[in-house]
Amino acid sequence: MLAQGDACDGNRLTFVYQRLQEIDAHTAVARAAAILNGLGFTQEMQQRPTKEVNPLVRVVYFYPFSFFPVLWWLAYARVSGARAVYSA
Repeated sequence: MLAQGDACDGNRLTFVYQRLQEIDAHTAVARAAAILNGLGFTQEMQQRPTKEVNPLVRVVYFYPFSFFPVLWWLAYARVSGARAVYSA
């Protein structure tokens, strides 16, 4: 038998799964890869550990569904002349 709190947890879990389906979470990696590819990241670069990636570029990776980090990075790169994606 389920305890009283388990029914609430089951409802919450159902809600979470429905929300993940609504936002097409199963395509998140592919969408993030497409964004990174558009920014010039090769497949090899995308497979490298994030600790090797320039901290400014990590924003794009960790927030792939928001265009604000992308716009911020592009503006920063334009002003600073930044080109390095990976730390040396």
